[in-house]
Amino acid sequence: MTYEAFLQLAETRHSCREFTGEAIEEAEIEKILAAARLTPSACNSQPWRIAVVTEPEKKEKVALALQDDGMNPYVAKAGAFLCLYPNGAAMKKRDNPKHPDDHFVKYDVGELCAYITLAAETLGVASLIVGWVNPQKVNEAVGYEGEYTCDLVIALGKSAEAKLPRKIRKPMDEIAFS
Repeated sequence: MTYEAFLQLAETRHSCREFTGEAIEEAEIEKILAAARLTPSACNSQPWRIAVVTEPEKKEKVALALQDDGMNPYVAKAGAFLCLYPNGAAMKKRDNPKHPDDHFVKYDVGELCAYITLAAETLGVASLIVGWVNPQKVNEAVGYEGEYTCDLVIALGKSAEAKLPRKIRKPMDEIAFS
């Protein structure tokens, strides 16, 4: 891939706020998950599980759980949900008193989200990282009874947005310095 192709991908990927309600094809989900599987992580810990929600009744339950307290109204018509369950894995123990238990899970999950959303974009699948989550309600909606907590959900679907908003970004000198 060229830099220009990547830059075009970065410029077109955005957080979708209006989905059509159209289902996502199983083959598309499989391709997105194949890319997610390749996400790097600290010490190759791969500290996550992903609940894939595509069944209509379960999708509706997850959407309602995400809309708790009037939040996230735009997820109602998502075509699928990927519910992320970080498993709290720590980096390998080291005999260094300054860094005995470095936890990098939140950084690893951030990178996982980037891989998922960028892979989705290449397939024409819109995405939205939902950061406000009621973990208990999402667990109930998914039917998850494990020991981990759903911290993030990625809504996937076909975009109903007629025109993408122009990305407004800070000038380079406001984000990078030497």
